[in-house]
Amino acid sequence: MPALEPQAVWTAKRRSFRDIYEELDETVVWLGQFKPKHLSTRIDQYKKNLLLLADAHDAGKVTELLERRNEECLMNSFLEASSLNLIYRGLRKFDKGNAVLRDKIDALFSGPEHSNDENPTAKSNNTWARNTSFELVMAACFAAAGYDIHFDPEADLIINDGLLLFVESKRIYSDKRIKGNIDEALDQLDRRYLAGDPKRQKRGLIAISISKLINPRQRLLSARNVEHLRSVLNELAVNFIRDHRRHWAGPHHRNTVGIIIHLHVPSEIREENEYFTCREIALNEMQPIGPPEDRYFDEVAIRLQARTDSKRNRGTRRRPVYSV
Repeated sequence: MPALEPQAVWTAKRRSFRDIYEELDETVVWLGQFKPKHLSTRIDQYKKNLLLLADAHDAGKVTELLERRNEECLMNSFLEASSLNLIYRGLRKFDKGNAVLRDKIDALFSGPEHSNDENPTAKSNNTWARNTSFELVMAACFAAAGYDIHFDPEADLIINDGLLLFVESKRIYSDKRIKGNIDEALDQLDRRYLAGDPKRQKRGLIAISISKLINPRQRLLSARNVEHLRSVLNELAVNFIRDHRRHWAGPHHRNTVGIIIHLHVPSEIREENEYFTCREIALNEMQPIGPPEDRYFDEVAIRLQARTDSKRNRGTRRRPVYSV
């Protein structure tokens, strides 16, 4: 049975420069208990840039600021502070007593200060910090949707949902690595199924971040209005699925039920003079293997979608794309 056509629905939950700046204080208190190295240095840089952006926005001078300062550096702070806040909102019930999470939090600040300085092809691959950030972003999304999540050193994310749901996360840096990353995730999930409790029912999802692929320099995505932005984001997510679905559509392990496509970009609405981060998540099933499994994938999609408080699409069978 062929996979259904991907459908993407965008739901806005805007977070401005000042929103993110103010929430970062709570986030830092929570992060501080884990005592990660380089926390204060990195946060100071984020807050400095966010305050510049917030003040410039209030004065109607964001364009001038971006021209005068390094836009990529400012947007890096905007995006990364947004991700830290999301991680905090989803995972704040956890504390330093969780050893695996403590190690992941410590890794968050171990990489280069700027995403542009990542080099996945170098011998000293320095992408680990932001790879870990993506894992925690996905964990936060599932936790916020009410899932019982568990951190394990042998898996990116384990969810106890009656059955065991494993999530393997990959960040894509180039077209050349799309198939390789997906194949690696499929192999990892197969090993999880074999190593898990044989008495437990198991399912798996692959989470793919395409942010670095779509917007490698972290530049503003400019749109006329909300409808235009909705159209652009929808097209980016859906086109990726249609262009690359061949890499995951096939006779894989029956337990691997779907793929999550994640895109995080800074956005500008010109008609409203508004700037915010936009985080899109699109879901696409793999080969349906019968009504029970197909219903389970739909349940995951709807629960992740519902966390955005969307009245427009809640309870539908559409695969959602949403912003946080």
